[in-house]
Amino acid sequence: MSDSENSDSETAEEQYPEEEEEELYPDEDDFWDVSESDEEKDESSSDSDNKDSASTKPKELHPTRSAQYAILCNLCSRSSVTSYCIPCCVSLCSNCVDKHTYNSSKPHKVVPYLEKNDATKYPECKEHAKKECQFYCEDCDIPLCHTCVPSDKHRGHKISDDLGKGKREKVKKDLKELKEKIYPFYQKLALDLQGEKTAVKKHYERLDAAVSKYGDKLLKKMKAVVEKEKSCIIEGKSKHISTLEKQEISIAKKMSKLERRILELNQMLDTSNEFIASEYESKNSKFNRMPSRKIIPLLKFVPNMINENDLHQNFGFLTFSAVTQDKDGFIMTNPSAHKPEIIKTIATGKKGCLSSVECCSNSEVWTTWGKIMKLHNLNGELLKSIKTKSGYNVGDITTTKKGYLVYSDPDSKTINRMKKKTIKEVITLHGWTPCSVCSTSLDGLLVIMTSNDKKQSKVIRYTDSFEESLTAQFDDNDVPLYSKSSNTKYVSENKNLDICVADMGSRSVVVVNQTGCLRFRYTGSPAAFKTSLKPDGIATDSHSQILTADSHNKRIHFLDQDGHFLRYLAVDKSDCPFSFCVDTNNTLFVAGKKSGEIKMITYT
Repeated sequence: MSDSENSDSETAEEQYPEEEEEELYPDEDDFWDVSESDEEKDESSSDSDNKDSASTKPKELHPTRSAQYAILCNLCSRSSVTSYCIPCCVSLCSNCVDKHTYNSSKPHKVVPYLEKNDATKYPECKEHAKKECQFYCEDCDIPLCHTCVPSDKHRGHKISDDLGKGKREKVKKDLKELKEKIYPFYQKLALDLQGEKTAVKKHYERLDAAVSKYGDKLLKKMKAVVEKEKSCIIEGKSKHISTLEKQEISIAKKMSKLERRILELNQMLDTSNEFIASEYESKNSKFNRMPSRKIIPLLKFVPNMINENDLHQNFGFLTFSAVTQDKDGFIMTNPSAHKPEIIKTIATGKKGCLSSVECCSNSEVWTTWGKIMKLHNLNGELLKSIKTKSGYNVGDITTTKKGYLVYSDPDSKTINRMKKKTIKEVITLHGWTPCSVCSTSLDGLLVIMTSNDKKQSKVIRYTDSFEESLTAQFDDNDVPLYSKSSNTKYVSENKNLDICVADMGSRSVVVVNQTGCLRFRYTGSPAAFKTSLKPDGIATDSHSQILTADSHNKRIHFLDQDGHFLRYLAVDKSDCPFSFCVDTNNTLFVAGKKSGEIKMITYT
């Protein structure tokens, strides 16, 4: 018996006075089987003389009552056992059960002795060697041994004194959750996936049809180009042949005159010399003047080298919509603010609002303030400072692929380009005022403008030679694409050649494709913000994501190329965004509205 059990016994004996021992079995022979067969009696009488042999013969235990004599109570060591305490592994008589369970400092579980072997096989405690875990902590959802129960680790926890019962309740709870919540969710998810699979099949069918249609359209245009070139060949051939035929007729006439002259001279030689001397006059000088011949150069076809990358770029490309996923790959339907990382702050040396900011070669940045344009490196050092040609304030700035700075001048109604140190007006508008300008992938320009009477707005795409190639002003129903009065509009070209406009007047982002057809309008995410969108700037990145600054909500919204809200970036609330740009490394350059500082922010 363990020391703890001895102390339990001593304590119990002090509380309960010792009772007079009952003589349960006065006749000890009752425990022995004394009945013998006749054969055994004869054998016993024949061996009566051999006392040593008779005295050493062991007695046989009674078949039904002998066990009660052999197993006694572990506390009193006198009475036969009737019960068994499973946690303490103690056999108890009926009188000692109350004594043993009186000590409540330890958990007890007393069962009838004959059922001790039917008790659950409990797991061994991981913290206490050779201790069985017969209890269950509902808070921690783990089995406990009787030593773990009173420990500080489980103090105040809900403890079940029956591991099997506790686990059974846990199983019931889990089963209920599986049936009522988890399994129905997966059922709905499976149905949603089936529906999504059907929608995806239809989407890719439409996508295939769209690519084929565009390919047919492109082939039709290419065929038209080929036919035009062929018509030029036919026309050139006709003119060339006509010129040669005219020359051929002229030569034939001359040859006819020569033949007649030759005949005359032959006839003259047949006459007398006196006649020749009196009548002959040479006309060879006329024939010696050879007729001039017009040489027409041959047409020649000079094919351009077919660049597969340029062909793909001009044709368009496939791209995946950006989505926010969890660690298991499921789309997150409730995007939250993504904490940006500010990797550097560029001090421009000017407090207040920077009207425009534009990246240059990923190592420099242009800024504008009034009529001054400044070029800084990423350490904030001033590299250049330029004043507008007209002396008026700058509207917007952009840089071309060749590194030239282009700016809009709303007051002079011009678009200007700075090449080296020379500023030249490259576009002059009549009746329109330029708002914003951006360079394109083909090194052209996109310019959004409003009419001088504040009644119309439009976007014009210019080629690299500053010729108009596209005008986007109305949708298919002749409804204006952009607001009329507001001059606060920004334009950017996406990777898929879409034209994206942040229109403050309509409080929306308006996106048209490269042919000027409306694709979608984004007016904000109502689930994410209480106040409406106020687009203060726009940019696109290498993932074809559209970024727009929202100074009302102090956020930068991220959209995929199809206008679906993906997430937003929260920025300094005391210095809400006004203008920004994205370099080729997808680094944000955000110009604050109050501080005049530019923050370089990574978001991927």
